[in-house]
Amino acid sequence: MAAILGVALPVVEEICHEAAQGEIVEVANVNSPVQVVVAGHRAAVERAVRLAGARGGRRSVLLP
Repeated sequence: MAAILGVALPVVEEICHEAAQGEIVEVANVNSPVQVVVAGHRAAVERAVRLAGARGGRRSVLLP
């Protein structure tokens, strides 16, 4: 799991689709319009975190 901050929900959904690459990563919780938690396979979540940073995300935090 990871919390992604500073990226709007529609963009996070696009990021998840792009980051999946045959694995699972999807929106798990919407804490606010710009704080979204994603969950899935570790490698896919890590790809999503990198993509979020590349798309202007302020911060991403990997969660246990």
